[in-house]
Amino acid sequence: MKVLQVLSSLNISSGITNFIMNYYRNIDRQHVQFDFLIYHSSKDNYQAEVETMGGNVYSFVKPGVKTYLKAKKQLNEFFEKHGNEYDYIHCHEVLLANMVFKIARKHSNTVRCIAHSHSCRLSNNSLKQIRNKFLVANLPNNSDYLFACSKQAGIGTYGKKCTNSNKFFIVPNSIEVSKYKFDINVRNELIKKLNLENSIVLGTVSRLSASKAPYFLVDVFEKFLQSHSNAKLIFIGDGEERKGLEKYLEEKKLNNYVYLLGAKTDANLYYNIFDCFVFPSLFEGFGIALLEAQANGLPCVARSSLPEEVFVTDNIIGINDLANVNQWNDAIEKSLSIDLDRQQSINIVVEKGYDIKGSTKKLCTLYEKLL
Repeated sequence: MKVLQVLSSLNISSGITNFIMNYYRNIDRQHVQFDFLIYHSSKDNYQAEVETMGGNVYSFVKPGVKTYLKAKKQLNEFFEKHGNEYDYIHCHEVLLANMVFKIARKHSNTVRCIAHSHSCRLSNNSLKQIRNKFLVANLPNNSDYLFACSKQAGIGTYGKKCTNSNKFFIVPNSIEVSKYKFDINVRNELIKKLNLENSIVLGTVSRLSASKAPYFLVDVFEKFLQSHSNAKLIFIGDGEERKGLEKYLEEKKLNNYVYLLGAKTDANLYYNIFDCFVFPSLFEGFGIALLEAQANGLPCVARSSLPEEVFVTDNIIGINDLANVNQWNDAIEKSLSIDLDRQQSINIVVEKGYDIKGSTKKLCTLYEKLL
């Protein structure tokens, strides 16, 4: 069985990319093979790894006002050449899915089209939200199947009625759980390497974008620092807000307290040095970093409006107000006082069905069943 995964990039800092790669590494590639069709290339990516596992990576220009015709031409050329190779087109870019599916079906009568929603909002910009609703308006009719990482993400993209249909399926954002098990030796090594001895370390793992509320997190940390002079804040991840965040830290004179460590292929190791995981993201389709933090046994403070599926353990304090720095600060204080056995949370994550090995088998079975 051959599946074409359509997504924006193979960038290591992309949550969607890491979701797909988690499945790809664990899937039985004797029976199911992935190829990738992307429209954005980046320096730090997984292309070499994909190719060592037998997958191909193809690219096309991102459709836009000036590039629509060129993108359409490139997609037609691609599917004319490769369209009959695939059993499924699995599209993770829902705004492009209608276009991709229409062109793919011109060149193949048998391919099945899967739209996959990874977010509960189509945009955090009100004007773009209106535009994007038009782009996905007929998607349920143009898709053979509708996937989402949570019920909330499905409703946000396809509508409530569609999530109750027999063509809708939740595919969990599972992780390789064993990679996130708390390791005291790794913690000690990294703390020494980063000169964090005797520090209280708050951390987050996310893309540096406005929707992840990084500036608000800095404000919360600034308040926390007033009563904990030994505190540090660590960001793992990169994105378009990095330069703005660097400037913001300079203005607040927090450069020596906040570390922007960038995207990491071994991000799983850095959870070990956190004392509290803080996740003020405005919206998520799921929030996989929060799941990873729970697997590591961390106390977490996060938005209570995130999809209910990601609240796997009892280690999370949920807050919905993104204007109240004091409320978040108090929650962090409370979370640090919780006595946790960081080795045990991993068992709960496995029991709740978020181990990638079990989820991969279920996805393979689903692909086969839907054929």
